[in-house]
Amino acid sequence: MIIDIHTHTFPDAIAYKTIASMEEDIVRGQGIYVKSARIPTVKGLEDSTKKADIDLSVVCPVATNIRQPKKINRLSVELNEKREETRLFNFGAIHPDCENYKQIIDEIVAMMKPNYDNYCFSEDTLEQCMFNSDMALYFLKSFVLHHKKPKEIVDPNIRTDFNKLAYLIKLDHGLGENFSVIKEIAEQGEIITDIVTHFSALEMTDPSNFKSLLFYFGLLSIKGVDMVGRPILHVPNLVVREQLFNFLIQGYIKHDIFKIDMNKMSALFENMAFRGDWKPLFDFIANAVREQSRIREYIEGEAHIKGFLLAYLGMYRYYQLYPEYELNKGFADFFFKPSLSVPVLPPFTYLLEVKYAKAGASEKEIRALADEAREQLLRYSEDELVAEAKAKGELKLITIVWRSWELVLLEEVTLS
Repeated sequence: MIIDIHTHTFPDAIAYKTIASMEEDIVRGQGIYVKSARIPTVKGLEDSTKKADIDLSVVCPVATNIRQPKKINRLSVELNEKREETRLFNFGAIHPDCENYKQIIDEIVAMMKPNYDNYCFSEDTLEQCMFNSDMALYFLKSFVLHHKKPKEIVDPNIRTDFNKLAYLIKLDHGLGENFSVIKEIAEQGEIITDIVTHFSALEMTDPSNFKSLLFYFGLLSIKGVDMVGRPILHVPNLVVREQLFNFLIQGYIKHDIFKIDMNKMSALFENMAFRGDWKPLFDFIANAVREQSRIREYIEGEAHIKGFLLAYLGMYRYYQLYPEYELNKGFADFFFKPSLSVPVLPPFTYLLEVKYAKAGASEKEIRALADEAREQLLRYSEDELVAEAKAKGELKLITIVWRSWELVLLEEVTLS
C-alpha cells in the first residue's frame, strides 16, 4: 500500500481563505512563493488521493482552541465510516488546555485494554503487544458520538463466524480432536505448538495445522517461547476468550452433552453480582451436572472442572473473570473483577477457590481441602488489588469443593 501519513483538510467555508493566508505567510516569512496543489477540502483531498493512486491518506486535524476537539472528533468518526470509498482516514484531535484530558485518555485505555489488547505475532516483539484496531475504533466511535462506551463490547460486524469455525473443527461425528484443542486452550489458557506457515485448504482441519489456524484467525497470540524455542500461544484478551467459550458451550449443546437454561443462569449471575447472593448460581450449575451424566466425562479432574466453570461463568460481562490470578504471593483460582465496560459497575468483588477430590473421598478429606482454601483466600484478600472492595465490605471469599463430578461444599469465608 501507498499511504500518505500526513495530510490536512479544512471546512469548505474557510478552506480557500485559510490556504491563501498560509501562502501569504510563507511569502512574507521565507520569501518563497508557493501555491496549493489541490483544493484544501475533504473532497479535494479525496480527488487528489485517487488521482495520485494513493491507497490511503491520513488526515491530521489541528485543534486551535478547547472548543474544537468535540466537533473535529465527531466529524472524523462520520468521515471514517466512508473510508473504503474515500480512501481517507481521519485522526482525532485534542487540545492541551482541555480539562483532565490525560485522565480521560487513561480511563478509556483502561476500559479497552482487557478486551482488545495483547496481540503479538512475533517472538522478537513480545514486549510490544498491540490492540485490535477495528475493535478500538468501534469503542472510540461510541465515545465520540454518544459520550459513553458501547452497549456491546464486541462489534457485531466482526464477530467470528462460528458456523465456519464449527466446520473447521469437524463436528459432524461428535466432538473431534480440534474440539479437544479448543477445550485444552480454555482449561490451560495457553498451548505450545510450532506455527505452521504453509498448508493447503484441504489440510486446515488437521490438528497440527488447526492450532496455527487459530493463530492466523487472531484467536491466539504469542505469549513467549518454551525452553526449546517453540512458541507459547495464549488467548490474548477477554473478547477472544468469550468467543472460544461460546464455541465450547455450543458444541456441548449440539451433541446433547450438556444444556443449561442460560436465561435462568443470567438472572442468578445478576443476583450474585448486584446482591451478593452467590450460592443459588453454583447450586444451579451443580444440579444441571447432576442431571446430565454425559458431561461428567468431560469434567473429571481439577483442571477440567475449572475449565468448565470458566467457560460458563466467563460468558457474563459484569466481571472481568481471571483464572489463576496472582495475589499476595499466590494464585487465586478465580478473580471476579468488576468490569469497567458495563453500564453499571457491580458492587461486589469475588475471589473463588476451587478444590477437587476424587470419588470416594471422605468428609474429613473434604473438610481439609476447604480449610486449605480458606487459608489461601484470606492470604489473597490482603492484596492491595482488592483492598478497596475489602474496606467497603464488598469483597466475598468463596470456597467450593467438588468430589468427582459432584459439588459437595459451598462456603463463604468470613473476613475478620
